[in-house]
Amino acid sequence: MGGTEKIILDHIIGLEVARDVCFNELVSLQSLRLGLLQLAVQVWKLEKPFRDEETKNQKTILFFGNAPGTDRIQTLLLPCYFHWFGVSLCNYVRLVGFVNGLATGQINREHLRDKNGFKRIKGTCKAYVDTVTEIKDIIVWRNKVAAHFAITDPREEDNIATLDMSVIYPVAFSDSRFRLNVMTFARTGADGNDYVAELPSWSITEVCEKLASRYWPEFTTTYPV
Repeated sequence: MGGTEKIILDHIIGLEVARDVCFNELVSLQSLRLGLLQLAVQVWKLEKPFRDEETKNQKTILFFGNAPGTDRIQTLLLPCYFHWFGVSLCNYVRLVGFVNGLATGQINREHLRDKNGFKRIKGTCKAYVDTVTEIKDIIVWRNKVAAHFAITDPREEDNIATLDMSVIYPVAFSDSRFRLNVMTFARTGADGNDYVAELPSWSITEVCEKLASRYWPEFTTTYPV
């Protein structure tokens, strides 16, 4: 491919960059894109028999790591798909934010040389991420589960329910999707008060479909990745 080829990274804001300007970033984004879409297609296929069952019985299915009549290995792999998808998606969006900062002149590669520049880059990437509201819940989940389980690195803002919930099997089938944290989980703290886990619920296939118009307009659930 020619070095002057233009790649559209964000169709909503019209972010278009030349391959030779951000070659390394674009290769990383291409790799993440393939992984994200592969995971979404895989999960969508796994959802289908549950979706057919839900149509007949209209019920939410909680697994707790083992669902009768389902493949045990696939059941245990489901949380991994969310881990991989969540971390990869956060990296994807942040890196698009970095490239957008370069393209709009908010930052340049000289900012990589000093700490003041580091702050500017971080702020620019965060500002972009904040505009992609579809991943707001995923960022929370990444910080409390996927990056590390909250129970292994408790923070002052974490309540006892959030800490315990971070390592409970998280996937259920509800409203036609595999979703995280469908149930409400509460624990009583040392102070005698009751606390509810502050972990969001989200779906890989739903998020991917919502983001397709921005990042992957060619994507469908049968996309040949």
